[in-house]
Amino acid sequence: MQAAALEATGIRGPETAFGDYDRACATGSGVGCTFAGQRLASGRGTAQNEALGLELLSRACRLGEPTACEATRSSPPVPPGASGAVGVDGGAPSDAATGDSGGGPGR
Repeated sequence: MQAAALEATGIRGPETAFGDYDRACATGSGVGCTFAGQRLASGRGTAQNEALGLELLSRACRLGEPTACEATRSSPPVPPGASGAVGVDGGAPSDAATGDSGGGPGR
């Protein structure tokens, strides 16, 4: 993913990269959900929210991302709705992570 490469070079900060991953996840990108979930769980580039991070990692696993599947297997289970942010309707992760209620693809 381009944001990961740019972040590694120091051109973009982790906050910008998180936003890129979050938007990619909202459009159905397993890679985007993996990176956004990892950052939410660790608090890198965004406020830490382990429950939502695991939710995004679970979504990425369902989309076929093996790294996300491994991360969810090694984490304790999160009760449905524990984050209070992304429901079963698949609400956009950026709504929870940033408080943004703005529109975008799939919102």
